[in-house]
Amino acid sequence: MADSAASSVAAPTLSRTGARNRRRRLLDRAIARAIALGGVAVIIAITLIFVYLLGVVLPLFEGASWRLQASYPAPGTGATLDLALEEQGEIGSRTTDAGQIVYFRADTGAELARFDLHPSGAAVSAFTWVDAARARAAVAFTDGSVRVVQQTYEVSYPDDVRHIEPGLEFPLGEEPLEIAPGALIRALAVRMDADAALVAALVDDRLLLRHYSLATSLLNESAEASLESEAEVALPLRARFLLLDPERRWLYLAAEDGELLAYDLRDPAEPRLNQRLRLTEPGTRLTRLEHLLGGISLLAGASDGSIAQWFPVRDAANAYALSRVRGFAGTGAPVAALAIEH
Repeated sequence: MADSAASSVAAPTLSRTGARNRRRRLLDRAIARAIALGGVAVIIAITLIFVYLLGVVLPLFEGASWRLQASYPAPGTGATLDLALEEQGEIGSRTTDAGQIVYFRADTGAELARFDLHPSGAAVSAFTWVDAARARAAVAFTDGSVRVVQQTYEVSYPDDVRHIEPGLEFPLGEEPLEIAPGALIRALAVRMDADAALVAALVDDRLLLRHYSLATSLLNESAEASLESEAEVALPLRARFLLLDPERRWLYLAAEDGELLAYDLRDPAEPRLNQRLRLTEPGTRLTRLEHLLGGISLLAGASDGSIAQWFPVRDAANAYALSRVRGFAGTGAPVAALAIEH
C-alpha cells in the first residue's frame, strides 16, 4: 500500500523534471544557434566593411580620368575675372570685367540670376579675393571706386526638394567706397574683420591706403564703413602685384623685374618701408605672387617656371625680414597661375 502511494507521488515529479529538462535543452539549443547566428553576422559585417574599404582604397591605385559633362558659351558678357562653383556643385558664378556677376546652372549653363556690381554700371579695373573661403571679393571700378561683394547661396527644401537661391551681399555697405575718384586703380588688396577694413590700391605709381571702422546699423542691420585714416605713398618702382596679409600688418608690392617692397602697417596712417629685395634670379621676370594659406608666406612664380617660398623671420636686429626658405626648379615655361588651398 505504501509502495503504491510512493510510486504515485514520484511519477508526476519525474514527469515535471523531464519536461523542465526538455525545455532547458530546447532553450540551450536556441541560445547556441542565436550565438552562432550572431557570430556569423559579425563576421559578415566585418567582411562587408573590408569590402567597402577596399572599394574606397582601390581607386587610389588607378589612373585618374575625366569626362566632358557639358559644354556651353560662358554666361554673361565681358572677360572672365573669376569662375566658381558653390559647394554642392550645382550653381556656378562668373564675374566679368563688364561689372557683372552671373549665376548659372553648372550642368546646362542656363542663367539663373545676374547682378550689376556697380550702381551705375561702371566697368571693372581690378579684382581680388578678400576671403575666398567665404566667397568674398573686392572689385575696383574705372571711376576709382571700390566695392566689397559676397556671394550667397540660400538653401531651402520646398516639397522636400533642395533649392539653392544665389544672391549678393555688400559687407562694407551698399554704396561703393570712393578710393581714387576719377583715377584708374591698377591693383587692389582688401582685408577686413568684424570691426575694421583696410583698402590698398595702386594708382599710377602711387599707393593709396584707406582704413575704415565698421559698425552695424540698428535700423536694418546693414554695415556702415567710416573712414578712420588715409595715406598716400609715392613708389620708387612700377608695381604690378599688391598683397596685404590677413592681420593688416604687412603690405607687399612687387614689380615684374622681381623687386619687392615690404611695408609695415602697424600705423596705417604712416606706412613704413621695412625691406626692399629681389624675389627672382637675374634675367627672370616675376609672373605670379600669392600668399600661402594663412597669409604669412609668399609664393613667387617666375618666367623660367621656378617657384620660391619667402617667409618673414627675425634678423640679427630682431626685426622681421623676408627670407627665401625653399624653391622649386622651373620647367622653362612661365608660371601663369598659382592655386592656393583654402
